[in-house]
Amino acid sequence: MKLRAAIALFLITTSVAIAYRIRIAQQSVAPASLTAYVPADALLTIESPDFAALLQQWTNSVECKSWLASDNNSVFQNSRLFGRLSDAQTNFATAAGIPVGVDLLHEIAGKQSVFAWYDIGKLEFLYITRLPAGQADQTALFQARASFQRRHAGNTDFYIRTSGTDYSTVAFARVPSPTGDLILLATREDLMANALTLIAASSPANSVEQEPWFRDVSAALPAEKSAPALHMVLNLDRIAVDPHFRSYWIQGNVTWTQQFRAAASDLYIESKGFREERVLLPKPTAAEPATLNLAPLATLPPPSTGVYRVVATQDPSVAVTAIHEKLVGTSNTPTSNPESAPNPTTDAPQSGSATDLETRIDALPPVSPTSSTDGLKNLFQTIGLDAVLTLSSAQNPSDPQGLWIPIHSAVVLHTANPANQQALASALEQILRGQLTAASIGVNFQSSTISGVPISALTGPRHLFFAISSTPATGNLILLADDESLLSDLLHNLAINSPRITPLTATSIAVFNHSTQRTPYLRLTSLIDGTNHSAPTVLKPASTAPDATTGEAPTAPAFFSQNLGSLSNTFADLESERVVERLVDSNLRQTVTYTWQTH
Repeated sequence: MKLRAAIALFLITTSVAIAYRIRIAQQSVAPASLTAYVPADALLTIESPDFAALLQQWTNSVECKSWLASDNNSVFQNSRLFGRLSDAQTNFATAAGIPVGVDLLHEIAGKQSVFAWYDIGKLEFLYITRLPAGQADQTALFQARASFQRRHAGNTDFYIRTSGTDYSTVAFARVPSPTGDLILLATREDLMANALTLIAASSPANSVEQEPWFRDVSAALPAEKSAPALHMVLNLDRIAVDPHFRSYWIQGNVTWTQQFRAAASDLYIESKGFREERVLLPKPTAAEPATLNLAPLATLPPPSTGVYRVVATQDPSVAVTAIHEKLVGTSNTPTSNPESAPNPTTDAPQSGSATDLETRIDALPPVSPTSSTDGLKNLFQTIGLDAVLTLSSAQNPSDPQGLWIPIHSAVVLHTANPANQQALASALEQILRGQLTAASIGVNFQSSTISGVPISALTGPRHLFFAISSTPATGNLILLADDESLLSDLLHNLAINSPRITPLTATSIAVFNHSTQRTPYLRLTSLIDGTNHSAPTVLKPASTAPDATTGEAPTAPAFFSQNLGSLSNTFADLESERVVERLVDSNLRQTVTYTWQTH
């Protein structure tokens, strides 16, 4: 029996060793990154180990089909941006000799692929993919190559044709390779010629891989065991100053982006959603953000919280702005003297420049002369601000047909030293002067309790509550809320989480809970647009004729309830999004997790 057991163990060990060696051998001959064949000066590159499978997965997804039928898509297709993109696609297809109705993207989508973008405004790009020769020959592009001019670069012929309109240069080639034929598609002749030269070279030079920004950011984002579904690398030094990027970047944080010189992002598809790993390389002049153990604040929001963000900061103005926006409202602009005429001017009115995209128009208005934030800023400066948590939640109305959608907010501050309750109350009263009352009449805080915890509650027409907590586990906290039950939930979570908080050092943590906010959000947007009773006819692309039944002309979808509401409906299965930002070797690392509902 011992001999048989020893033989069985030997066979199992040998089999595992052979399988391991085969795996290593297979990995050693895996194709290298295609960015070695991408010429320098690219703005960004996007790689995928299997682009065809990824494209098919998106095309067959419920989200894709839902978005194509959505109001949000119909509005986009009637936009100027979509019109320009459609013109470019039409001109490109005409130059390529592709018949109407042919889906070129799906035809040339191969496995290992790389896409490089060189000019945003001119839509100049290079695309390289691995595609079997037989499959490439069946595409409409290769079948039309007889009508193209033949040229040569590296060791390969390529085909090119240019018409007299914009976005109308098409160049393509096929390069035989032991790991799969390479198919190249470009919108510039020099991009095609340089790529073929790099492929033919024994040691490629002058590729995007040789540029310092690309090397540095690639090294800063370590590879994981499994390859990402998408790998993107961006030259922010050039992208962030591009006028088209500044015009169309919907995040509105171009100024913040300009402090980084390069970025990279890996997208991983996991069982319960997606995970994105990002790294941003700061410029030498960029200030290093503060870091702190943010776990005591990140564990406070209730599970149903709609959105919250906790950020490490020592700037008192960040806390004051948060309190203004979430709890007390911004101050009114002082009214002008009605007895004084405006000063005459002979200057022509300035409407602004199309290139002046850095002027901030979202700053807080001037404060009322009777209110001031100086007391609150001085208080936070004295006690040493460390971090700020802001959170908001829209609640389902008690009456499904009601007109009131409660939205409650809170602000929690982490400080180095404990705050004085009376000093905080006086500073808050100073802000409220001129907004709710004159000469501080009726604006004061009264002492109360929540489950035995002392709190302060504002008297008068506005709800505002705050509590001060100091414990060894969580440190010194100031908790402010516009709803007593929300403050009670924060204090409850503070009590039960204090003994078991796992440290998490980061610069910021943010969470958006889509699943809890969808119903109140859709109800709120329908009330804003007035579509809760009857929805207007939706304007679909190229559908301007009167309705056959009513005879009425179609109208555009209502902005909030139908346009933005349909975007929420498209991604109805998205539960939440979580962003954790931290410093690693002076670089900013971000982990973004998208959690989806499972059926």
